[in-house]
Amino acid sequence: MHNIGFVFQSFNLIPVLTARENAEFIMLLQGRSKKERDERIKQLFNQVDLADQMDRRPSELSGGQQQRVAVARALATNHNLSLLTNLLPTWTLNLHQTCSISWTN
Repeated sequence: MHNIGFVFQSFNLIPVLTARENAEFIMLLQGRSKKERDERIKQLFNQVDLADQMDRRPSELSGGQQQRVAVARALATNHNLSLLTNLLPTWTLNLHQTCSISWTN
């Protein structure tokens, strides 16, 4: 489970945390340094086009923005596999720029 990132259909963002805090929470639990967390979060929020929304709480973000915070959180740990549910029909980011995805039916 340490090498898998999850994005749930309901996103499961913590309402009292900012977008940044939601995305970096797993790295905090892993004991990563503040410098490492800051660098990784800045990189991810640029990739998901939310660099200017990092200090907003989930209730202040649109559904699509909340979805991208959840993606940033899933990618924050540099894991080997991401499991995404029902994201792609509404996700308009360049997926190849942000992450690699393998398709299976």
